[in-house]
Amino acid sequence: MPIISFSSISLLAAVAVDLVLGFIIYANAKAKRNGFFFSSISFSVALWALVRFFFETISVQSVYLRIVTESLYVVACLIPLFFVFFTYTFPEEEAVLDYRNSLLISLPALLIMFLVMMDGFIIREINQSLSGYKIITFGEGYLSYGAYIVFYFLWGYVRLIRKYFKNDGIIKVQIAYVLVGTLITTVSGLSVNLIAPALGSFRFFWLGPVTSIAMSLTIAYAIVRHHLLDIKIVATEIFALLIVSVFFGEVFLSQSGKEIAIRIALLGMVTFFSFLLVKGVLKDVESREYAEKLAKELELANEHLRVLDKQKSEFVSIASHQLRTPLTAIIGYSSMLLEGSYGKLSDKAAEVVDKVYESSRRLAGTIDDFLTISHIEQGKMVYTFSTVEMRGLLSGMVEEFSTRAKNEKKELRFTDDGNGNYNVTADDNKIRQVLSNLIDNAIKYSKEGQSVEVSLTKDFMTNKTRISIHDSGIGMSPETISNLFQKFNRAKDVQKTYADGNGIGLYIAQEMMKSHHGKIWAESEGEGKGATFFVELMSEE
Repeated sequence: MPIISFSSISLLAAVAVDLVLGFIIYANAKAKRNGFFFSSISFSVALWALVRFFFETISVQSVYLRIVTESLYVVACLIPLFFVFFTYTFPEEEAVLDYRNSLLISLPALLIMFLVMMDGFIIREINQSLSGYKIITFGEGYLSYGAYIVFYFLWGYVRLIRKYFKNDGIIKVQIAYVLVGTLITTVSGLSVNLIAPALGSFRFFWLGPVTSIAMSLTIAYAIVRHHLLDIKIVATEIFALLIVSVFFGEVFLSQSGKEIAIRIALLGMVTFFSFLLVKGVLKDVESREYAEKLAKELELANEHLRVLDKQKSEFVSIASHQLRTPLTAIIGYSSMLLEGSYGKLSDKAAEVVDKVYESSRRLAGTIDDFLTISHIEQGKMVYTFSTVEMRGLLSGMVEEFSTRAKNEKKELRFTDDGNGNYNVTADDNKIRQVLSNLIDNAIKYSKEGQSVEVSLTKDFMTNKTRISIHDSGIGMSPETISNLFQKFNRAKDVQKTYADGNGIGLYIAQEMMKSHHGKIWAESEGEGKGATFFVELMSEE
């Protein structure tokens, strides 16, 4: 049995490596043209190494020697051609690479391939030296063949170098890997497969295809390392391919028909399960990439919403400030008209001015609410905390609202549990605003003859002071209570009782209580059964 030489083994190894990498890159990046052209380079180099193996092992007397030799040079023409195409698509495809330009790039290669097959023009004859090496005698066309190879490689390198200096970051690193890997193969290939043969030296003629492994490995590493492919997929595919290859080889080592049948069955099972393994990993990676894509899109959407929300708050703040000035003048002048500062008004005129005055005050209150929301959302709300005695504050507020309650034929009462002092740490103005809103709502949404009760209690176990404001009004459903403290939210039947609300008072109250490290909530037995609002603050020692 003839001994296979080291050069032949090396060539077969190059075939295997280039084919495996080519298939992996193509399978995972076939949607990208740079993956297709890299695979084309790998397959071309693998075919070049395979034909070089046949050239190594075939007899010089064989009638197929010339066909093999011509094929060797025809296949070699494809490598620089696909390399140029690759530089047009790596790292991103250029729009200039359309079908017309692709054909123009390919025409010189097709012409050189045709010239290779012309008898005697590039390859004149093949002989064997005394050392056993095959020697090729070239014709006058060999110079044009060499010029084509060199020009196309230079073309590709110029493009890659320009891209290298135009980019930065990961893309620059990727291009560097490609440059290093292809330069190793190109320099060795041109040296031992183009220049040395022209000088009559064929001793290392086999080395060019073998060094192609460096090119395939470095480009593949650049693609895998920098996330053009997923390393998990690549590792799984290589593992599956190696396992299947081992079982495939075992079939040819079988000694009997029964052994062949068993190993073929095992090969089929291993191939099937390897396919399922790779498919499962691909699905897992696709799901992960999809989730990452959604997360990134969600993050961008959230950032966009934050920008819009900030712009909205700034607009509200600016618009509100601009509206306050003329409103202040309207309220001031209408008040002076009602007081008779500019003479006595007729009853009809006084009624109209009174409506202007009340409407302006309501609008001013709404503007104040919007300004408060704007300050809260922009983090510009200023709090001045001090000791606030809640019994005095609440009794004074109830007294202020009592006149209004009586005018609307409703009763307003205040009670406390008599448990010592009710001091809390709070911003006096802000806590007044919260409680005023709750008392005002309780009066609004109660009917004539109904009562509103404001209660103050202290829990010594939890050291908390609690204010409850109970009305016998329209009540609320559980669904309404769950959404009550959201912006612009109003109870379902509120509009029937009081149509002028804007649905932001309770939202503001909740935000203010958060800043006080307190709590606000509502309870109701149902629609038509009244409601109770609670405010809870930590008591001072």
